[in-house]
Amino acid sequence: MPAWSKAAIALLAGAPAIQGQLTLPAGWDTCDMGPNNECKMNQITKPTLVKPHGATKCAEGGDYGFAVFPGHNKKLAIHFGGGGACWEANGALGPVAVTDQCWKILEGAWQFSVTGVGVLDLVNGPAKGYTTIVLPDCTGDIFLGDTTLTTSDGSGTVLQQRGYTNALAVKAWAMENFPQNLFHFAIVGYSAGALAAMAWSGDLLGDFKYRRATVLLDSYASHFPPDIEGPTLKRWGGCGAHIFDQEWRDLCNNGKINVAMVLERDLKKFPDVAFGTIQGKEDETQIKFYRGIAQSWGLATHTTLTGPELYAATNELFEARQKIHPNFKVYYVDGAGHQFANTPLLGTASSAGMSAPSPPCLPSLLEWVTEFFAGEPVGDVCYGPAGGEPVAGTTDYCTIGDAISCGTYTQLKWAAAAWTAAPAGSSSLLLFAGLGVAFVALAVAAGAMVYRRLSTPAEQALVEDALAE
Repeated sequence: MPAWSKAAIALLAGAPAIQGQLTLPAGWDTCDMGPNNECKMNQITKPTLVKPHGATKCAEGGDYGFAVFPGHNKKLAIHFGGGGACWEANGALGPVAVTDQCWKILEGAWQFSVTGVGVLDLVNGPAKGYTTIVLPDCTGDIFLGDTTLTTSDGSGTVLQQRGYTNALAVKAWAMENFPQNLFHFAIVGYSAGALAAMAWSGDLLGDFKYRRATVLLDSYASHFPPDIEGPTLKRWGGCGAHIFDQEWRDLCNNGKINVAMVLERDLKKFPDVAFGTIQGKEDETQIKFYRGIAQSWGLATHTTLTGPELYAATNELFEARQKIHPNFKVYYVDGAGHQFANTPLLGTASSAGMSAPSPPCLPSLLEWVTEFFAGEPVGDVCYGPAGGEPVAGTTDYCTIGDAISCGTYTQLKWAAAAWTAAPAGSSSLLLFAGLGVAFVALAVAAGAMVYRRLSTPAEQALVEDALAE
């Protein structure tokens, strides 16, 4: 396993917490919001730590802050960082006990999320040139917490779970500074931040204005032991969040809600928005947290989840979702990797593994994410024998969505792109090999004639972006 992934797992498995104040890299600014300073976007000319102050804070009570990378004023990406979880359960650890597996100060959460690589390589990466906002997670509550927890180590330490307040402050700042109709609005979440993105994407998609939007979920499938998500959300104080209407709040207060339900609500509500997920078949961090959550709730039969069992469970979850929501696509990576989008793994991973060459015809993870961000049609990607039934005890099979074969993936992608590129009045589809640059070039050359032939709002936005630039 790559050193980065090993280090991340070690840090969230009980290694000593990072102490002290956040030290920013050279070339960064800090902006403190207050009565006389709103930290307007037109003030920000370089990467900046913005501190909203007010009621925002990290779990140990320190200042909260978010990262802003200035870029194109009509291309905006909001990233929810990972940071583990801190939760209260009654089970094997006592009648009521707190499990502490989260970042609690900004410095640790920052290093885990604001990496400068992968989709945060804003010079050469898939989101190059985008204005990008990153929310580090230093409260361990998937940005829905509005409560306090007292640790179970006898110290009497009170943790502030104010992730909901932190996210609201960032959203308010972003909406104030980006009221315009965006060319592209991207929402990204990695690790526990993927769960936050599931929870928040519908709210953000409903309130921002944009021509095209995408949601990328990296390395959390929302597979948990039974009957624990609802009670955990309730104990975080999340049931009062404005992302739930009264019916959903009642469900939450009765422990009958989970973030997968919220995601599926929003997949239906926004059928023209592309949602994609990256999933390691045997993601060892998801396995570790599944087992830990099961232990904390006293669910002994769920403390032995294996890699093949995780893969089978996520396959079942994704297949059921895709039968209803064709705007949901999946990229599986062989192996135990976790968190690809904002790490060096984005540049090395393929469906065959974390550092494996991509199989013939199938895109590498970087190619797939780049196409996904650009609004190009993507298919599901999985490496292994296609079709048939899952094979117990192994991950050497593929049943998800349209990942039937290498050739099928290529045909699906070409067919979608060819329809987009067909000249007005043509009765035949124009196939071409250079799907990326060639498509945009052809669309720009044909202008409004091609625009009338486009089959989805996302494809219309792609041409509008090219024409506007």
